[in-house]
Amino acid sequence: METEQKTETTVEKIDVLEIVKKLMAIWPAGGEAPTAERLLEDLPPEAIMGPKKGRDGKPLTTADANLTGYKPAYVIRAAVERLGAGGWVEYCTMGPEADVYISKSASESGKPDGIGISCHMVIWFPALNTFRVALGSGAAQMWGDYEKALSDAVKAAQTNARKRAMALIGIGWKGYTDDMSPDSHADEPPVGLPGRPQKEKKYTPPAPQAKPAQAAAKPAPAPVPEPARTFADAANAAPGPDYDQAFGDVFELLASDGVISRSEKGQKWFRDRAAEWGFFGSDASGGAKVQLKERAESLHLEKLGQLHAAYKEIWGADEVARRDWLEKTVGKRSTADCTLNERIYALAKLADLRRTG
Repeated sequence: METEQKTETTVEKIDVLEIVKKLMAIWPAGGEAPTAERLLEDLPPEAIMGPKKGRDGKPLTTADANLTGYKPAYVIRAAVERLGAGGWVEYCTMGPEADVYISKSASESGKPDGIGISCHMVIWFPALNTFRVALGSGAAQMWGDYEKALSDAVKAAQTNARKRAMALIGIGWKGYTDDMSPDSHADEPPVGLPGRPQKEKKYTPPAPQAKPAQAAAKPAPAPVPEPARTFADAANAAPGPDYDQAFGDVFELLASDGVISRSEKGQKWFRDRAAEWGFFGSDASGGAKVQLKERAESLHLEKLGQLHAAYKEIWGADEVARRDWLEKTVGKRSTADCTLNERIYALAKLADLRRTG
């Protein structure tokens, strides 16, 4: 693997096609391409990664305790074995670093204890004669060494983007499904290229209480529940009074999907919205968590539609002018890449533009 990397303090404007052309000029298309079956082969069971833990041995975040995937080293090994040495080339642009909350104690104290950063990665696969673009984010807990924490966050963001790009060509695709048990897909044929599951498991209401006649029978021993490994599992968990943990599950998932900003301001904004929507007065059950997540995603899509309607009204078919304005306003050229907070801000600026224009 060859890596061409550029790190900036702010996300720079990049022309993906121009980058790919330059990479193709240096590393032309060619080589023996693996078959689709080879790309989609399962990784070994030992490649499955358990919850991410910090130096104290505890999960870094509530989401880390509920999510699993493939260990990066196994994905890279599979990529080299299937694509060959030098089988891909990366161009990576880093975004700005930001203070983030990682531990529960930090959220309670209001003092960020970690560093978060995002990256935009373009990967060229010469043997496949194709490229993929992936966004990644990473965070690291700061233990008094800022440079070390920043380095760890950058590594995590790049690993996150690289694994997503590899999954898009089939390598490690199962790491982006909702079930990582070794035999969970044994009877299912590979279907297309993987990504996030098309439909997330919905909340399953608890079974009704037994009637008195039924209660007289000797109950069977209750099975010991397995730890929740995905958000869908966590969503079906029993109700509990820990609002911060429940809120953290939803926040981390939405932040990973680029819906909510990981910044302190973004987290406070989402916490305020959750309070307005009655989340902190609920039972903190899985159903309440799913409803909170779906409401944020619905608002995210609603703002997307409002922005595109406003674009058409102001700029018509002039996409370049619209993208230039968006970049000047929020630092991004695509509305699809904007967080919910950025979309709301852009709509407010468009309202000002209509009044003054």
